[in-house]
Amino acid sequence: MGATLAAIFFCCVFVTSTTAQGSCQLSESWRGSWFQSGFDNIAINDTSIDVKGNCLQKKGDYYLFQDKEEDCFRCLFIVQKHTNVLQYKESYCEMRDTLDNLCMLIPGDAQQFSLFRRQAAPVECPFRGSFTFTYSRGHGECRSPGARLDSCTESSRIFFRYQACPDVQGTESSEEELECLAAWKDGSLRYLMGRVQHQGATSDEDRYRCFVYERMASSASTASAGHRPTFLLAQSGDATCNGLTSPSEGSRTLKLSKGEGRRCRYPSWLLQHNHWQTLDGRWTYSLHKNSTLRIIDVSGVGPSASHAASLSS
Repeated sequence: MGATLAAIFFCCVFVTSTTAQGSCQLSESWRGSWFQSGFDNIAINDTSIDVKGNCLQKKGDYYLFQDKEEDCFRCLFIVQKHTNVLQYKESYCEMRDTLDNLCMLIPGDAQQFSLFRRQAAPVECPFRGSFTFTYSRGHGECRSPGARLDSCTESSRIFFRYQACPDVQGTESSEEELECLAAWKDGSLRYLMGRVQHQGATSDEDRYRCFVYERMASSASTASAGHRPTFLLAQSGDATCNGLTSPSEGSRTLKLSKGEGRRCRYPSWLLQHNHWQTLDGRWTYSLHKNSTLRIIDVSGVGPSASHAASLSS
């Protein structure tokens, strides 16, 4: 009898120990370095997320994590929206409980957190060509003078030229370049995530932004009348995707209308030769078909770049 009780006790201790110290495999596609608003760098490996702890168990998209620093456990509901985007909701960090019980503690209106992959490979932007647009920051629509969006020579970049409307609060003349890093569909909504470069951007908190957009349907009559494609676009106000539930609701909303590209020409003296070089020999400037100017750092220290004359203004 004593031996049987001892065996049962040993078995229970072994099972408990295995459950507490066990681990689960996180998706290989998650592994790497990520940005989340409030956290400059989050590392994910095969069994842990460094700000959440070690994964002990998973069931579908639900994961049980042990936070050893706080000595508690939490459930995370994690979904990969794109190779470069993870989103999750979580329970509070509680005393040890089952995965099912902890996951039931995630409220339906729990805050959603977004992780953006660092060193992400860019993707093609959904808007190609030239557009005119109006925009609003919640104080009325800025219509005139007209603002403009143009594609860059790289399909993963687009360039916004905002204009200030004297009679609309919160508008100003500025230029922003968006590098598109992820695009996905969630229900009927289409999302875009990217990194915005502008004069006021001093950190990744200023650069990472989410967008939700919709292509407006045109009737047969407007299409036959030469109606150009129109997009509605809403932008997040911070480095998250929070609050983007509609292309007409966001920190900044835009209405894009397809426009004709405004072509420009390089000066005649530049076109006389296809190849130029700085006096110190470091930089070379090569013209291709009189439209694209390729700037190359011969020393290999700085970046190289390409600029299309048809997109300059």
